[in-house]
Parts: sequence; structure tokens; C-alpha cells
Amino acid sequence: MALGLTDDDLRSLQLAILEGPTRYPVISGTGGLRKIRFAPTRGGRGKSTSHRVCYACFLADGVVVLAMVYSKDEASDLTARQRREIAAALTMIEEELKRGER
Repeated sequence: MALGLTDDDLRSLQLAILEGPTRYPVISGTGGLRKIRFAPTRGGRGKSTSHRVCYACFLADGVVVLAMVYSKDEASDLTARQRREIAAALTMIEEELKRGER
């Protein structure tokens, strides 16, 4: 798998998000995207130097959307363009979820 994440790593990541989906900080300008630092179990790296996982949660619908995963080596933060594009995508997802409730 990309970034070397195993199935066990992905399960650990899912549990970390599900245990407190709103505890991780919202990235400004993204319309609600949150970022968690995640270190694979066998990576030997601390959370501050490992992967960044960006997700959005739509609690009223019980939905969590994984948006992107990147290593700190790839980027330290999202660009302004990425933030705008993600905000637009999250708005579209939210609108689609609202339509699905009717």
C-alpha cells in the first residue's frame, strides 16, 4: 500500500479518528478538514515526523471522509489552492448528504 501502511495501521488510524472525530484540529480555510498526525506501528518514527491524515466528519450523518494522507517529507502544510479545492469538495459532499436525507 502507498506510504507503507498495513491493514493493521489502517485499523489503528480508523480507531484513532472514531474515538474522537472532533478532537483533532480543523485546518483553516478548508471548510472543516481535520488533520491527525499518525505514525505506523513499525515505522520507528514519532507522530510529529510521520504521516499527516486529513479527514472530514459529518457527524449528523455518521460519515467520516478520508481526504488525503501525506508524509511530512512531502509537504509541511496544504497550499492555498488545496485548501480551496478541499473546501469546495466538502461543500459538495455535505450537500449530497443533505439530499440523501430527504
